[in-house]
Amino acid sequence: YFIGVPSPMLFGALATLLRFVPYVGVWIAAAFPLLLAFAIDPGWAKFLWTCGLFAAAELITANVIEPLLYGSQTGVSPVALLLAAVFWTWLWGPIGLLLSTPLTVFLAVAGSHVRRLGFLHVLLSDEPVLTMDARFYQRLLAGDRDEASEIVEEFMEEKHSLSALFEEVVLPSLLLIENDRARGRIPREREFDMFQNLREIVEELCDEHRQSTAVRDVKDDTDDQHAFNTPALPELAIIVPAKDSADEIVGLMLACLLRSHGVGARALSAMGLTADFLDDVATVQARVVCISAVPPTRLRRARYLMKKLRARFADTKVVLGVWGMKRDDTLLSEKDVEVAPDTIVVSLGEAVTTLIAMSGVDDKKINPTPLADSAAPVEHQSK
Repeated sequence: YFIGVPSPMLFGALATLLRFVPYVGVWIAAAFPLLLAFAIDPGWAKFLWTCGLFAAAELITANVIEPLLYGSQTGVSPVALLLAAVFWTWLWGPIGLLLSTPLTVFLAVAGSHVRRLGFLHVLLSDEPVLTMDARFYQRLLAGDRDEASEIVEEFMEEKHSLSALFEEVVLPSLLLIENDRARGRIPREREFDMFQNLREIVEELCDEHRQSTAVRDVKDDTDDQHAFNTPALPELAIIVPAKDSADEIVGLMLACLLRSHGVGARALSAMGLTADFLDDVATVQARVVCISAVPPTRLRRARYLMKKLRARFADTKVVLGVWGMKRDDTLLSEKDVEVAPDTIVVSLGEAVTTLIAMSGVDDKKINPTPLADSAAPVEHQSK
């Protein structure tokens, strides 16, 4: 209107409608007023002003207005949109080009809600196909230690929380390993490498966390905090693996988180005998013992260990960690009442909170650590 091109309302309405045609709709709409401006003006002023108007309006609309109104994405990958535009245009011509984007988005959404159409969501969506814990498990299964470590680093850069890493990535990966192992899907020769790589990653994370905490304490020049990172920290909790390496690795993670909160803890090896574990409890005189059990085949062994504990240390508090399961009061049958634990925990966050309370450590003396700030209970259902 201000440039002086005739019928500005007509061209505005045309640009509004043709904007629904992906990629080329805006420039088709711009072609009509540009041709008219070129025809009626003896010079180049109206043509250049009209061209600049459409260019500026397109930049502002595409990069400011539409992201604010519609969001930054449609949930469909750009490659899927491009291929869909080519396919529907080839099939239906201009009408297919007009409908390509809404049709593609519709198919992607339908794939995320209809089970039999799930492959469409995988093909068209821009979301990662695998969750981070599944990616971590897949790298362990492939024996790729370097990429598994990269996934850990990626998570730590995003959330900066060691407890969240253990709770949301490492523990769910262990559950996937155990479920597949129970079904015979993992070769026995691969199991050792998977657990060895996972144990090394957990130990490295704990060592790095301990060193960073010690450096921070030295900089703060706080003697009380520095004491929590010395070997003289009294061991108030012992974590006992119910059966094998999976239970032991969870015990290592739990001991690491407890030490970061100022509670001395020792994670025993799964290779030890029951008599050795009982001797360790007697030697350390721990206030609380946590039995680490990764489902699905650990409860019978856990019952046996609790029976031995109750028989020799009647006053010792016992916590049963059944990791990744939803809380269920029927975990232990009526005949197990005499050997039942004082409490059952199902997540690392809940275990940390429970063991700190049972160990009798004064909350005011607990060493706060930023990398273990996610001690709130988080439940994970076994996949």
